[in-house]
Amino acid sequence: MISQKFIQDLLSKIDIVDLVQQYISIKKSGSNYLGLCPFHDEKSPSFTVNSEKQFFHCFGCGEHGNVINFLMKYNGLNFIEALKYLSELLGIKLPQKNFSVLTEDSKKSNLVNILNQAKSRYLLMLKDSKSAQAYLKYRGISNNVINIYNIGYAKNNNQLYAELKNYYDNNVLLDSGLIIKDSNNFYDRFRNRIIFPIYNIEGILIGFGGRALGNNLPKYLNSPETNLFKKGQELYGFWEAKSVIKKEKTILIVEGYLDVLKLVQHNFLNVVATLGTSITIDQIKKIIFQGIKKIIFCFDGDFAGKKAAQRALRVCLSELNDNFEIRFLFLPDSYDPDSFVTKFGIFEFKNKINQSIPLSQFLLKEISEKYNMNEAEGRVACLNNAIKIIDCIPKCILRTQIEKDLSELVHITQKELNFSILKNKKQSNYFIDQKSFHRKHFINEKIGKQNTLQKKDLNTIKINNKYYSLISKKLINLLIQYPYLLNTIDYDQINIIGKDDDLENIKNFILFVKNNENKQYNSLLELIDPNSDMYRYIKQISSHNSMINIPNPELELNSIISYIEINNIKKEMEKLSNKKDFSTQDAILYKNLSKKLIDIKNKDHS
Repeated sequence: MISQKFIQDLLSKIDIVDLVQQYISIKKSGSNYLGLCPFHDEKSPSFTVNSEKQFFHCFGCGEHGNVINFLMKYNGLNFIEALKYLSELLGIKLPQKNFSVLTEDSKKSNLVNILNQAKSRYLLMLKDSKSAQAYLKYRGISNNVINIYNIGYAKNNNQLYAELKNYYDNNVLLDSGLIIKDSNNFYDRFRNRIIFPIYNIEGILIGFGGRALGNNLPKYLNSPETNLFKKGQELYGFWEAKSVIKKEKTILIVEGYLDVLKLVQHNFLNVVATLGTSITIDQIKKIIFQGIKKIIFCFDGDFAGKKAAQRALRVCLSELNDNFEIRFLFLPDSYDPDSFVTKFGIFEFKNKINQSIPLSQFLLKEISEKYNMNEAEGRVACLNNAIKIIDCIPKCILRTQIEKDLSELVHITQKELNFSILKNKKQSNYFIDQKSFHRKHFINEKIGKQNTLQKKDLNTIKINNKYYSLISKKLINLLIQYPYLLNTIDYDQINIIGKDDDLENIKNFILFVKNNENKQYNSLLELIDPNSDMYRYIKQISSHNSMINIPNPELELNSIISYIEINNIKKEMEKLSNKKDFSTQDAILYKNLSKKLIDIKNKDHS
């Protein structure tokens, strides 16, 4: 561990007043310095800094601490990152002996160096490419925005690898995600693409996104997950917009890199984008941690945009409180922010933002629109579904307001609604009672075991004397028949597929394709090692592909993944129910799995 003596020596060499003044404005007031607190909204200054005690304290929100605490809170750093920042600031080497976190940190630093070298080369490649410059000009992106976001270009060759291999080992380059290996050859991951550097909230370069020029697939390609880059934890443009977002306390979340750039081009600065995946709970928490008071989701006006909005709604429920609001903006069908602003202008886009709907309204609309609310039966069915969803929201005034609106929607009093919610809780808590749990499942235990072989026979197909699950055949044939679907599968869905042992090869197949540009089926098989298990598996199943026209392939894919997720949960529940030493913790886990199962089924019926 780092010794307390080192930490105290570090603190003694820096004045908290000097450091805090780098971030906020504070003025001398008696023996203290006084300013507006950066950690909560206030009109009168209550944030004090004491040079003698090397301590800060806010009398408004209660935040307090030393230099390290300030850096951790303001910049979202952990303890070690704050120490490292101060050490570098003072030119002092941070001790690394017997400290595994720093060993890992040094590896990350090496990756950051590689990424920065790559960024420099991408910037030079853009200057050398008239076609890439012409494309950005065609998309309406100015040189100023290009410079702010460090937009680059990757040539349609292996120039980056040719330069970096002189300085770094191949394994290190593979770890960086910039280079891919096929058989014994190494290639640039990004080729003939506009390059968007991705920074974390501390301004550290962690990865890249690439937009294809021409008809290359996929259209958008991100760095793979590395020690630095976790797609579900980062947002594009957050670092560049951080100061504006902190000042305005409002953030607009869009779906694409070019959406961000187009809006910034029109001086709409507090905008970020997800990285090709649905919004995640980690991203929401990171936003809330920055003291944001308003989150506005902007979704494309198509089927995929609506599904993304529904997923965002579900993710946000558990984090709702009375200190911030969430709103949803839906653009007209076939428009994204980039194309909308290009056609209608930024003023009309701002009008759309003003017309965005609050989460409470969107939630009740999603809850009720599949039911006939003119009939008592429809309202009851709506209520039964709604109370499970409402129960995901923490107790707060906003939840009370939503419950009030729901009671009016289903024509009951709020007291009756509260009774229904309480009744639902009691029914759920039934499973916490171990004896009740065993009574429920004891009778079915032997029957379930007897039917295991029969179920397997019903859900498998025999090909060349080998058994494959029907769902694996269905999934692989769908992806081969409609290869564009591979671009729509996010990493959460890949993890769901990978939890099923029978689908391990399909998971590897999907990851392989997402990391390669060539999505054509025939050429894809040529890329896979013919001696590999993946090749044999895909070849075996796909050779029995019956090309049936599917009216809605996206819906079919989502249905298959939901089926897999439900099957995974059922297996976990069955494993729990068969345990001899069934504990209270097992009962709680079983209850949570049961609730998750219900939520998935309700989602599929919506």
